[in-house]
Amino acid sequence: MGKMESTSKQAVAINQAGAIRRMLEDSKFVFWLTVFHNIMPHVDVLYNQLQKTRTDAALIRKQVKVFQQSLEKERKRMDTVTKDISALYESSRKRKGENIYINRTVAAREICDVMLSRIK
Repeated sequence: MGKMESTSKQAVAINQAGAIRRMLEDSKFVFWLTVFHNIMPHVDVLYNQLQKTRTDAALIRKQVKVFQQSLEKERKRMDTVTKDISALYESSRKRKGENIYINRTVAAREICDVMLSRIK
């Protein structure tokens, strides 16, 4: 960021770089980015499989089952994801009366649960 400020004369570019930097320093943003980074490849694989022109009901059932198993694994890993992100941002300010670790883990698991319930 400092290099950009010293070399760039464009205020817009400097402001945008600063905004991106602030987002990447925000533990909440990084947590959700990580959660969806872990989930979305499984969604993409299922989508691509379902878009194939040559498929049958048995194959689709198998692919949905693989997707469900993959999502269950990711759901179980949410605790680890939360711990990892919390450890990275441990020194940042802490909110009083709110257990961010538990709240984020519960919310991330709920996202997985909703996706699993919708696929059935």
